[in-house]
Amino acid sequence: METKKIKVAGDLVELIRCETYHELSEVSCRYGAPMGRSNIREVDPGCAVQFHLRRVPFVDGCYDRGGAYWGAPANLWRAYHCSEEGMVELFVRANSREEAKEQVKEDYMYAVFYR
Repeated sequence: METKKIKVAGDLVELIRCETYHELSEVSCRYGAPMGRSNIREVDPGCAVQFHLRRVPFVDGCYDRGGAYWGAPANLWRAYHCSEEGMVELFVRANSREEAKEQVKEDYMYAVFYR
């Protein structure tokens, strides 16, 4: 895999590109929908990780397309990364894309985002 060094927050770091994007997985529970989804952090937070950042559309009011229940308001964002180094999937509540980026950067300070 070709690597690229970028300058983020004043530091020169190696960028880990996202190789694949996966939609939300289906969730099913014997006793109804689960409350939200767990965040996944398989890549070292000190790495420069490139994320897809998308608003999570709700169906039936407060459920994501995979069936997880989130409750109101519908201001949920998903930051997603999948590469040879591992997978990262973070869910944040934010009123704008910029606010969501800032929240992701609280966990991954060198995070960069696809447009």
